[in-house]
Amino acid sequence: MAMMTLFAVSNNEGWPDTMYAYADATGVESGPKPGAGIANCFFFVGFVFIGSFFFLNLFTGVLFMNFEKAQRDEKDAMHLDGEEIRWVDMMKMICQEKPDIVRIPKDRIRRWCFDFVRDDGRFANFIMACIILNIFTMAAIFEGMSEEYSSVLEKINYFFTASFAIECFMKLIAHGGNYFNSAWNKFDFFVVTSSFIDLIMANMSANSLKVIRIGP
Repeated sequence: MAMMTLFAVSNNEGWPDTMYAYADATGVESGPKPGAGIANCFFFVGFVFIGSFFFLNLFTGVLFMNFEKAQRDEKDAMHLDGEEIRWVDMMKMICQEKPDIVRIPKDRIRRWCFDFVRDDGRFANFIMACIILNIFTMAAIFEGMSEEYSSVLEKINYFFTASFAIECFMKLIAHGGNYFNSAWNKFDFFVVTSSFIDLIMANMSANSLKVIRIGP
């Protein structure tokens, strides 16, 4: 049981619950008492730092060192000096790059959307500000908050969702099918779609969600 406990803690999944349980432990044949074994928490914190973070970083460091060594061996086999190696690396980067072809639409409405989303940075700065403020909004949720406070956060969430949806919709109009050529746009479209699904499910009644609860 001790090994299973340490294995569960080393996965970093729900280890604080295990730590809190041991913090209330009093003995083998006695019931728990809040804060009776608070010193046990130091063991779990130390185990997570050493068993998880330290060995994970050590494992990553060994992989990185071996990767660098393989690169050095490969370059040494080419009998090139420093400047020539940098030139070869630069040529590899140039060959791997793909040109970003921007097709300016001729339709008046699409052209207006294209110019708006590709403005002098004001639109992109506004969206970035919305993303940062949305992170603060999500961090403002806490257990036991009042209904008025929750209602304000919900309205703010509606505003940010609408802003991201307008951005996605305008870019779709401006770029058409080329919108999905960018990996960032694909991620943006996925986030907006997920946000609408979340809003729909949040406003559905409990009876409507019975089918979803049956699933995995």
